[in-house]
Amino acid sequence: EHGDPRGTFVRVQIALAKLPEYDRRRPDLARQERDLLAVHGDRWAAPLRGLATGPVFRRGFVDEAKVTARQFLTSPDAVFAAGPLRHLHLLDVGGHVGAVFASPWLARLTGLTVFAQHLGDPLARAVAESPHLGGLRVLHLGRNRIGDGGVERLAGSPTLAAVEDLDLSENEVGEAGGYVLGGCPRLARLKRLELAGNAVGPLGAGAVAA
Repeated sequence: EHGDPRGTFVRVQIALAKLPEYDRRRPDLARQERDLLAVHGDRWAAPLRGLATGPVFRRGFVDEAKVTARQFLTSPDAVFAAGPLRHLHLLDVGGHVGAVFASPWLARLTGLTVFAQHLGDPLARAVAESPHLGGLRVLHLGRNRIGDGGVERLAGSPTLAAVEDLDLSENEVGEAGGYVLGGCPRLARLKRLELAGNAVGPLGAGAVAA
């Protein structure tokens, strides 16, 4: 209302979020979004410089970004002060699994991605046992060598009961994992389940479908 282009950007992104995918108004709004980001995006993302990478804007502000586990543990206050972050992609988790998932700063998140860290079932167990992830709606753990035991931990975690989008693609989930997912009442809120690249087989897939 005072001529700041950020206000226009906020309105454009909110309008886009409300419109159906094929609404004829989307192309013009998407063009405005691209043009505003091209001119102002670097300045708007500047507070995250040196703290996080890959900023994603939603509703006019950086909502999602990539941050190393070390940075997350060392300066979480600075990371979250830089923007209203709700979805983090944690990188280089490695030997920091225990410390990361014990951090109360995770309670600020509605989305969490740990991709291609190859940490296996210990990662699934740490996620399932963290008391700070009750706000998650999105959980992406693709390509981490998580097996049936890890799936059982995730499915049985009361903390993750609100998750609506679960990505377990390219892991080591087998038929037993499919049965666990198919029979878990805590996953009743799911709107999206990604199991590509797992050998759940026809029986495991049938259990999920049922």
